[in-house]
Amino acid sequence: VACGWDDLMEYMTPVQESELQFKSRKNELMLESGRVLKRRFESFNSEFDELHAAERALSVPDSTLRAELRKTISEKLVPPWSEFYYKYAVIQFSKKHMDQYTRLSPTVV
Repeated sequence: VACGWDDLMEYMTPVQESELQFKSRKNELMLESGRVLKRRFESFNSEFDELHAAERALSVPDSTLRAELRKTISEKLVPPWSEFYYKYAVIQFSKKHMDQYTRLSPTVV
């Protein structure tokens, strides 16, 4: 299971600055650059939802172990996701569906 959560890390690495081409307005990306961020957010959301559903299906009767697992996953996942999310969610990369891509804020995760 921990291996699956580790897989999410690839979606949280910084995007190469050369991949982000902005329109004349500094906060709006060119089409292809927007797709880069869409893929990152979409992949993270999909993978997170899948892993979260699988984890919810597991039963960990030991409450101490269950709390420790949640804490460990949270400590590993939330800081890099927070950094990625707050850096890129403020950039307009989707004209119609920003809320769909940015629905998993660090406070939700």
